[in-house]
Amino acid sequence: KKQNTIEQHQHKNLRKSTAQQQQRETMPKARTALEEMGDDGSFVRKDASWRNWISREPGAKFPPEKDRYHLFVAYACPWASRTLMARAIKGLEDIISVTIVM
Repeated sequence: KKQNTIEQHQHKNLRKSTAQQQQRETMPKARTALEEMGDDGSFVRKDASWRNWISREPGAKFPPEKDRYHLFVAYACPWASRTLMARAIKGLEDIISVTIVM
């Protein structure tokens, strides 16, 4: 019976290992600096694939709707003040709620 338990455990670990390997193969890989270099050698940042905007434009993918979005901000993050400024400039303070985190 103990041998059977060991074999089951090994089989479970093998399945887990195979699933982790498949996940690694499908995950996007980090870009290197060479992949973001222009023909003349200059740095050319590629657009982020997850970049989207909250917009009032008709048919927008993310229209401004109260209580639909929430911004978590840490003042230790250099981008925090920028997100708060953009929220204020765009008049989204009543639309996007904020939580300050440590």
